[in-house]
Amino acid sequence: MSARHHLLRSGAAAIATIATLALLLGTTSAVAAAPATPTTSDPAAAAAGWLARQLVDGTHLRTTYAGTTYDDYGGTADAVLGMSTAKVGGSTISAATAWLAKNADAYTSLSDTSGAPGPYDGSVAKLALVALVTGQDPTDFGGFNLLKALHDDQCTTTSNADGSDFTKPACPAPGAASNIYSSVSESLAILVQARVSGANAPSSDAVTYFLSLQCPNGGFTGLTSACTTDSDASADETAYAVMALQALGSRQASPQERKSGV
Repeated sequence: MSARHHLLRSGAAAIATIATLALLLGTTSAVAAAPATPTTSDPAAAAAGWLARQLVDGTHLRTTYAGTTYDDYGGTADAVLGMSTAKVGGSTISAATAWLAKNADAYTSLSDTSGAPGPYDGSVAKLALVALVTGQDPTDFGGFNLLKALHDDQCTTTSNADGSDFTKPACPAPGAASNIYSSVSESLAILVQARVSGANAPSSDAVTYFLSLQCPNGGFTGLTSACTTDSDASADETAYAVMALQALGSRQASPQERKSGV
């Protein structure tokens, strides 16, 4: 897997990490801090505060892969989502969100009209979620209409299904978001689209594909192909899918979805 695709997934566990840190900080004795450092007894706030302090220049995270350090767009987006959930770090959230808007194209490859390899719909969806959570406009974030991009980029056929050829667009199935390499990306796309209405809401094909990723035991696969084997279920990917399912459940189903029992 290339460094580019490693980085697209490098921040996927950051939200879960915040929860873990909250539990750890809640059971760890306090460490003496400088007088000017704010303190809190709330585990989530403490974890989010720690996360905010990891941002370079207060705007973004960086990660090292194969000996080279890169700006971590996905990890920064996860940090914004985590801090927003904990309601901590307002000014830091604003600075990181502005940095993401400035680097939207670098993260998503939205201006790549060749179709190979971008745009990356998992990145587009995560940026759109950042925009929604922080009160920004996802139809004009960093100069891009992220909702329209997700809608227009939905797969209509299957091609390069496993994404093994990174020089070609990947479409795991009709209805899927394109150029995704984990079911987390599809969950993010559904989560965003289910929070909006009109033309940018999830299509019946998108919902059908998303539900195909659920394994017989109820968990969701981390893969992008339909799940038929319980051993392919993953706790991490299922957590993201649950959020998407909740978002779907809060909106009015289309007539086509009612017929299919969604």
